[in-house]
Amino acid sequence: MSTLTDTGHHNCRDYYLPIQPSTHHTLPPALYKTKSTAQILALHASQKSPLNAPYTRQTFPFLRLPYELRRKIYSYLLPYTETKTSSGSLIAKATTGSSAASTAHKTHLASLPSAKYAKNTILWHRGQTSILSVSRQLHAECSTILYGENTFVLWISYDQIQFRFRWVLASGLAPSHAYDFLAGWGGAKYIGKIKNVVMTVDCVDEYTGMIKYNVGGSGLTHGLRLQVQKLVRAINTAIAEDASEEQGLKKSTVRLQNGNDGVLESEKRGIVRSRDSSVRSVEEVQGVLEPLQALTGLREVVIFGAVTDTYKQELRNKMMAMTIFQG
Repeated sequence: MSTLTDTGHHNCRDYYLPIQPSTHHTLPPALYKTKSTAQILALHASQKSPLNAPYTRQTFPFLRLPYELRRKIYSYLLPYTETKTSSGSLIAKATTGSSAASTAHKTHLASLPSAKYAKNTILWHRGQTSILSVSRQLHAECSTILYGENTFVLWISYDQIQFRFRWVLASGLAPSHAYDFLAGWGGAKYIGKIKNVVMTVDCVDEYTGMIKYNVGGSGLTHGLRLQVQKLVRAINTAIAEDASEEQGLKKSTVRLQNGNDGVLESEKRGIVRSRDSSVRSVEEVQGVLEPLQALTGLREVVIFGAVTDTYKQELRNKMMAMTIFQG
């Protein structure tokens, strides 16, 4: 007697049949008299478990949209930065018809430091970042936009490299927080996606250096130069891991802040000058920017602060020199 071999359907009415190893469907003789072979095989196939059906990969409808449309949708979801062109307050003035309590509340908020901003302040508007965990394709597309189209503010000091993050709340206030730039990014691949940075290199005066870092003299400039070199090495390492023209910085604004120029209070200035024969000159301080020459291929470079015009132009030309990528 021939048997009908079960391949995994959920209907158990045929399990009473004796099982005989076979690679082809065979039917009991009694079934030949009632239904054709094609009908039986069709019935058998229709009763198989859906879990045993072959898997067919289907593209999610959103991913079938043109990339330009997806980018537009991402822009409404992801965090983005805004550069203020002038100083002001994030708190709107109370209208004429507002109550006394509302007016007093807005006046109080407007007086807080976190409600004020200066010219060229970078503010983050918060968004939804959980979309990056949906799939690899969404992660790749969204991370490219998040890191490549926003401006990152870096603060380089003697002992650390900080990412300064200031975001706008629904109340209008804009608190800020500093993060370790090299340790808090989950890998070099994200640093390599950053294309626009505003970095401040803070060279403190002798008095502050001794109080804060217990370092003075040439040790301050040497340590600060090592921090700049550390940042450049991290960026170039990230670019080397994915050597393509889309990786790496495209725009950089560099500000060298010298604590000896117009920052010292009269009392501190007297202490410094009484101890040292002279205060560090601009030519001595600007040497901390020398490692930036290794950042090449930038499209726009702005340098200002405690640097001479000649050094500024030379450094700018080297940073904007084209880099040849070798595949």
